[in-house]
Amino acid sequence: MFGQILWWLEIATEAFILVRSINAKLYRKYLAFFIYLSVVLLIDLLRFYVLTLHANVYAPFYWYTQFLHAGVGYAVILEIYGQVLNNSPGVARIARPFLWTVLVAVILKVTWNAVGGPIWSPGTTSAELERDLRTVQAILLAGIIALLAYYVVATGRNLKGIIFGIARTSTPA
Repeated sequence: MFGQILWWLEIATEAFILVRSINAKLYRKYLAFFIYLSVVLLIDLLRFYVLTLHANVYAPFYWYTQFLHAGVGYAVILEIYGQVLNNSPGVARIARPFLWTVLVAVILKVTWNAVGGPIWSPGTTSAELERDLRTVQAILLAGIIALLAYYVVATGRNLKGIIFGIARTSTPA
């Protein structure tokens, strides 16, 4: 019972942030974050529906949606790096391909493990990809936070909020 109350509070908070952001027209500057927030809200609503009415398929549904959650979360990492490096075009030109290469490397590694293993399991592959993406996101966030602190780069309140919000959801499972 308490878990369901917390779940509904989380959904209400996500909806509130989404509505406030739309009213403030922040989605124009931080599109990836608001797509991410919309996807997270939709996933939470779908998970609640599946758990309530189709509990027997909740576990595989959870892992498939976790993969989607992590994949869209990586787009937010790209957006954060883009915003932070906005005034440093040279560094941004280096960072962008690096971040895409890291994403492709994670996907290839998980695919290689899935194909090379004795038995392929969609749930296991999904869980491994989600775990690896979350780990990479956490490392990249730590890197950008360290760069911001070391070079004392001024960031706006909204960008700090996005970094804090994605850091909360990017911890490895």
